[in-house]
Amino acid sequence: MSASLDIEVTRKCNLRCDYCFVGWSRDWTSIMLPKIAHQIIEEGAGLFPMLHFTGGEPFAYRALFELIEAGLKLDYGEILINTNGTLLTAALAQRLAAYGPRLHISVSLDGPQPIHDSVRGEGRYQQAAQGINHLLTEGVRVTVMSVVTPAVLRVLPAFVEELYTAHPGIVGVTLFPVGVGPDGTQKPGIKLYPLTPGELRELALAVALLYRTGYNVGVAAYPIINPLLSAFGYPKALQYQCTAGRGRVCVHADLTVSTCHPVKDPVYGFWQPGLLRRLHQFPAHHKMAARDFDGCRTCSLIEQCGHCRAFVMGAGIPLYGNDKICREVLPPVIGPLVLA
Repeated sequence: MSASLDIEVTRKCNLRCDYCFVGWSRDWTSIMLPKIAHQIIEEGAGLFPMLHFTGGEPFAYRALFELIEAGLKLDYGEILINTNGTLLTAALAQRLAAYGPRLHISVSLDGPQPIHDSVRGEGRYQQAAQGINHLLTEGVRVTVMSVVTPAVLRVLPAFVEELYTAHPGIVGVTLFPVGVGPDGTQKPGIKLYPLTPGELRELALAVALLYRTGYNVGVAAYPIINPLLSAFGYPKALQYQCTAGRGRVCVHADLTVSTCHPVKDPVYGFWQPGLLRRLHQFPAHHKMAARDFDGCRTCSLIEQCGHCRAFVMGAGIPLYGNDKICREVLPPVIGPLVLA
């Protein structure tokens, strides 16, 4: 992902997905005042090439279109919006199309319909798929993003082929290995299972093979998988690189400021005018930029991996700690192919 200004405009959402890291671990009610959002966008102009709106559900935020227009007027190179897709009507797609090619919509489809609906609600797959069709009909740039659970991994190649067959105009498919946080940060009564080290290797191989077959598929927010992707021949130029401390920041709906949306710790405190130009004054900013993390400082793969802080903290480890999963995931494949 390129350097970006992430703005969580709202935590309100019309869904209650099993693995949502926002509402279950934070709240479902925080909303950013439009006046504050405008100030943040104005201050970030010229500092960040991408303006990224997220939530909650951004299309449940009444002032969203005002903010899109502000971002376009201030010459952000790209405006990205994450959405569950269920509110994307034909009329809404027409309105979005008028904003031109700088607008990019990322719609969640988490596996084939039975799997998607089991975690997001009955009928939600069809609603999101229809929303994608509305956007593509109007010429809006669309990426599908999918949370990869063990169940999704088992059907991943067929699912990606199904997506490209049903929606041939999509830009690509972005995969997110499921995150499993500590007790109390997930949907009550739901048991989530992270991908095992073996399953992460399977994911890397599947992505590499899909790429070689001609599908634009990538893995985001989990750069520890990059060495595996390289080992399987997936181009380094297409691999996700964490930009925490290197040009990415997130202002949350409660005005706390962190390195990215999944990291809820207020690394930069609370937003106030001028903060975006003073990020370099925070020691945490430099530690993030240098990947100054336990177990990472002398690793030869530090730049390729980066070891996502959101996953580390989700495992109950401190911000600069190490969950040591790299030792389980990498050696069987990476040892002979990369480090020899």
